[in-house]
Amino acid sequence: MTMPDIIISAMLFLSSAGVSSPTNGSRCYILSNANSYYVFRNLQNSHFRLVLPCKSTNIFFLSKILFSHPAKNPYLCKKLYCTKVKIAIIDYKAGNIKSVEAALQRLGCQTVLTKSHDIIKSADKVIFPGVGNAGAAMEALKAEKLDLLIPTLRQPVLGICLGMQLMCRHSEEEDTDALGIFDVDVVRFVPKNGEKIPQMGWNQIFGLRTPLYDGVGEKSFVYFVHSYMVPVFDGTAATCDYTVQFSASIEKNNFYGTQFHPEKSGAVGHKILENFLKI
Repeated sequence: MTMPDIIISAMLFLSSAGVSSPTNGSRCYILSNANSYYVFRNLQNSHFRLVLPCKSTNIFFLSKILFSHPAKNPYLCKKLYCTKVKIAIIDYKAGNIKSVEAALQRLGCQTVLTKSHDIIKSADKVIFPGVGNAGAAMEALKAEKLDLLIPTLRQPVLGICLGMQLMCRHSEEEDTDALGIFDVDVVRFVPKNGEKIPQMGWNQIFGLRTPLYDGVGEKSFVYFVHSYMVPVFDGTAATCDYTVQFSASIEKNNFYGTQFHPEKSGAVGHKILENFLKI
């Protein structure tokens, strides 16, 4: 069954059920099977969006009819509305997932939290988040063979906090071998003038480069929480100063990383995530 056939069948099905077509994009009809959702935002214009990967398209049934403005219906906004970019958030039980999901959904993205290799490989963009211990996080990745998958990804990948550190070669935290995407090691902060470790709070970033920072001003403030850091090297995309200058952000080919949390960094973080979606 082709996409036009699906649309026509859906319209006929809804019509036979006595359901009128919506006249604006704020309402949705949802048809689903076990593997997918199709969202018909405006059946009069045959306007639809594929929301989840579809493995079968030959048997559809009407599961729900939702009428809502997205701002008033979090479930509709989260899963089914205004899908423009499909974002896979790698699920390896390493924290800060909900705040990342919420930040991306505010940008109108469809997100899926997953450890499925197929879903991750088929996503438009991949987020590799993380808060916690490098050793335990690498063991969790290895348990799902994600340590083998992540370095092979070809779409834009954004590592956040621990996710960025795990894309490096090695971490001093529990003497952990990491993914080796970036040829640099992660080291522990050494206080020089009584600085508290971890660095926790707002700090400035500078020396900004790569499209990730288009429209972001030098010395913008972003939010950090970390005890380990990546030294400045040729892959540094933004720098911060705390006991020593270190890489606040890194970049290599399709891989990007932020030591700070863009999802917790207000308007600046919002802009950085928005830029990532455009890469």
